[in-house]
Amino acid sequence: MPGALGALVVVAIQSLNFQTAADATVEVQRTRARLLLDGALQVELERMLMGIAPEQVHRRQVPSPDGTGSTITFSVSFEDGKIDVNAGPTPLLRDALRAGGADADSISEMLATVTSVRQRQGAFADARQILPLSLRLAPGSDKIVRFLTTSSRTQSFNPRLAEPELLGDLQALPDAVRARVIALGRNEPTAGPPPAPGPWQGWLGSARDTIKLAATLQGTGGLSMARSVVFRIDRNRQRLNLLRSL
Repeated sequence: MPGALGALVVVAIQSLNFQTAADATVEVQRTRARLLLDGALQVELERMLMGIAPEQVHRRQVPSPDGTGSTITFSVSFEDGKIDVNAGPTPLLRDALRAGGADADSISEMLATVTSVRQRQGAFADARQILPLSLRLAPGSDKIVRFLTTSSRTQSFNPRLAEPELLGDLQALPDAVRARVIALGRNEPTAGPPPAPGPWQGWLGSARDTIKLAATLQGTGGLSMARSVVFRIDRNRQRLNLLRSL
């Protein structure tokens, strides 16, 4: 029995050593991927600072510089086309969550969380923080807050930069205003007389200063990783103001 037990211990140790080595290899691969993505993001940021339009970067794909055959794909979105969790009006937050697929009970719970944090003069660092724990752990939960941001820092949003799914579900806006907003989102001319004044005034803006740049590495061995930065470009001073790194 001692001999058999000793053999089992040796096998267990060998298995542990192999598992540790495998874990170390994966961690090295992930560290390399993070460094590659951070470098690629830096290059694209410099290109945009020199005048390359964000639209020219969106969906751009380049080979990974490590020569492994991996690819890096960039995507660009404007945070000014989203509703800010910390500053946006509650009716717009409700519409954005509904457009993201949240049910009525979850929306009420999340809005209560937002109200509580605002009353304490706090702020969310990430829109996902308003998700209830049950939703935060669920697959695909990021989709619920995809029309929200914490980076625009204003109560207004730019309908020209907003996603069609959000614009089509803005029940907080009067019908006449919603029709004009949808037209703006499609870059179509607006028709009819100006809508009557209402509480919605101040909710619509024209800023396009806050940009999210994401880079996704697709490795040949199946490794996939994404990194992103949120920033503003100060073209007058030729510099970038980095707001967040994810």
